[in-house]
Amino acid sequence: NKTYEYQNVETLLKDICKKTCDNCEKATMFPSMSPTEEKCPDIATFKFRFEGNRITCEQLREEKQGVINKQCNREFTYKTVLTPLKVICPKTCGFDCEATLGPSMMPSASPSDAPSTIPSDVPSSLPTDAPSDVPSTMPSEVPSGLPSDAP
Repeated sequence: NKTYEYQNVETLLKDICKKTCDNCEKATMFPSMSPTEEKCPDIATFKFRFEGNRITCEQLREEKQGVINKQCNREFTYKTVLTPLKVICPKTCGFDCEATLGPSMMPSASPSDAPSTIPSDVPSSLPTDAPSDVPSTMPSEVPSGLPSDAP
């Protein structure tokens, strides 16, 4: 009965990891009265370049499965983040988007309340605009080519 914060709500682990915890909704003999919410919808407004055209996930579904699989493994920029198409178009790509306790592929819609307390394992791909507040504890592996104008 352990709980975790999931989408800003304290939630039982068995309700987050339904598949792993064997807590999936069981099929019934009769259909429900209201439509069932789709668990892994495609982002309908996202368009990406394919064979010279800009298409949606829904339009990609019209292609042969081999073409779909190839495209689903490509990465595209979505909300300034390089993202696998299978994360943007999980329905089209057959990607299991069920919740996990690990980090998500996509950034949150809103920022967290506090910064992370540990640095990332991998350096960022882009340089920062300003110097860091604290000098590094280790020298760089490769010296710079030219001296800087600033001290």
